[in-house]
Amino acid sequence: MKRYFVIVGTVIGLLVLTMAGFAQSQAERTAATAAAMDRFVVSAEAGGVNYIEGTVTISRIGGRSGPLLERDKVEAGDTVRTGSDGRVELLLNPGSYLRLGADSEMRFVSTSLDDLEVRLDRGIGIFEVYASREFKVSVRLPGRGVELVRSGVYRFDVTAGRLNAVSVYSGTAKVDGILEPVIGGQEARFDSGRPVIGKFDRDRKDDLYAWSKARGKQLAKAVASLKNRKVNDALIAAYNAGTWNFFDSVGVWVFDPRVNRWYFLPYGRGWRTPFGYSLSNGLWWYNDIPWWYSNPTWYPPNSGGSGGSGGSGGTGGTGGGGQVTPLATAGDRSPVPPFVRMEQTGSSGGNIFGGGRGITNTNSPSSSYGSSEGTRSSVPVYTPPPSPPPPPPPSSSDTGAKSGKGP
Repeated sequence: MKRYFVIVGTVIGLLVLTMAGFAQSQAERTAATAAAMDRFVVSAEAGGVNYIEGTVTISRIGGRSGPLLERDKVEAGDTVRTGSDGRVELLLNPGSYLRLGADSEMRFVSTSLDDLEVRLDRGIGIFEVYASREFKVSVRLPGRGVELVRSGVYRFDVTAGRLNAVSVYSGTAKVDGILEPVIGGQEARFDSGRPVIGKFDRDRKDDLYAWSKARGKQLAKAVASLKNRKVNDALIAAYNAGTWNFFDSVGVWVFDPRVNRWYFLPYGRGWRTPFGYSLSNGLWWYNDIPWWYSNPTWYPPNSGGSGGSGGSGGTGGTGGGGQVTPLATAGDRSPVPPFVRMEQTGSSGGNIFGGGRGITNTNSPSSSYGSSEGTRSSVPVYTPPPSPPPPPPPSSSDTGAKSGKGP
């Protein structure tokens, strides 16, 4: 009988310990989930799903299919389809978006930031793009390829497996089979199979364009909400983990868990979106960010030459056709970050620097955050890393040995 009570007591004790352990692990999981939901995430990758309306599905390259959800990641080879009521906003290289209308189909051929390629098989796609000599976006269409070489807003119409039109609201596009680039205010139509380039009415806007522009305005306005200590911590942690640097992009994506959205945070200041809205925040705002001088040495290819023809034309250089700022300064192989080149030379086009429209630019050191004084200091100015000191002069004994007669 005594043995029976010992066994029963042991079993009850084990049950109590198990339940306590389960409760503790459940509490730990709940706390971890709450912490994750409150965590800002930094990324420099393409393929994120930022916004969905209506029916949107995905067919994974591995064979799985199903509804596409916000915060999903679209990988190279995956196919995204929208239904008759569907719209989706996808992240491209940081700062750039693809917005698909109803009854559309696309896939990423490549999500590499320096070789980003999207395939549009049907429907309508509007691209809001930051582009430069380092970062271009390629669009593969039925029978043709297009390269977006300057920052701007572009629209592609594909019906029944045939390309109908490439419309450039702003920027510059190079279209296969067309000698001259298609610039802002121009449209290449393929109604007869052969391309016809002409001007089009940029005020001719449908629901998809209006929605894309409204989304651009909302995202630009929301960037101000990232002036947050937790964002500062997330940026530093991601930098130390090798998630981003100042050479692979012109900014980063920052996920705000409070609203379940990704926002673009540029590296410099004074940026505007391709739609023309001011970005009232940038990486310069945050404390303790290890600026580009601490990046590993990177040796770019030789570069130079003259700029484009100004305005929307040309593919690089200053807006007025001046000398292109070299990737590396003369006599020094220290790299110049691409965003600095864009700011200094205007090589991206699209009038993306300076005050924008519709949103007040609050780039001001008077906003309180972070520093002991409660204000931000002046914006960092690019200075190449210092050159190593020259070798010491030879000693007198060395000089004598070298100046003496030898064999």
